[in-house]
Amino acid sequence: MEALNKPQNTFINSATIKIIAMASMFIDHLGAFVFLPWLQAGNGQANFETWNSVYTASRAVGRLAFPLFCFLIVEGFQHTSDVKKYLKRLGIFALISEIPFDLARSHTFFDFSGQNVMFTLFSGLFAIWCIEKFEQPIYRFVGVVLSLAFVFILDTDYSTLGVSVIIILYVLRDYRLFQSLFGAFAFIGSWFAMPAFIITYFYNGLKGNLSSKAFYWFYPVHLLLYALIAYLLLS
Repeated sequence: MEALNKPQNTFINSATIKIIAMASMFIDHLGAFVFLPWLQAGNGQANFETWNSVYTASRAVGRLAFPLFCFLIVEGFQHTSDVKKYLKRLGIFALISEIPFDLARSHTFFDFSGQNVMFTLFSGLFAIWCIEKFEQPIYRFVGVVLSLAFVFILDTDYSTLGVSVIIILYVLRDYRLFQSLFGAFAFIGSWFAMPAFIITYFYNGLKGNLSSKAFYWFYPVHLLLYALIAYLLLS
């Protein structure tokens, strides 16, 4: 059972998972923020089926990203020496990313109809921090409820599902096989997200060679890039 819970001698470290997650997100957002508005504007009609297939494929590939980032939040929480600093960094970049997210998503500087996924990751981290920090069940419960209410009210990407997945992955952190199975089950309605947990199952526990801040800057910068490309294409 120990071998099933923690596979050894695999090449998949934290850096590998981050790279896969960022590549998946990059492809996903190419479809969501460039291909889709371009098609909706009436472009590519002569080859609409082909372009629509490209769009659909990009969104399918993109389903891998969020489950991987949820897993990385749990791993980061277990290895950080300062959870409050970790929360602060996620919160700051959630705020920094909001205007790029709104520009890419709705081509306006401020759109309060939905918030970026960094807020979901922040809330998930806060929830598992409360579970770890407090011994009294009531305080743990309040922390989790506040986290769920926060993403629900803000209508963040993946919202309460995202926070719930992070909690599940944290609770099952010492049982990799069950963590992977229950993580995949949580995305039962999104088939292309489920293979993410094959990747996380073979995680070897090592950090790898990639800056821990890579994702933080990648997220707002690539959103700004896609917002600019969409603006130029649709002008």
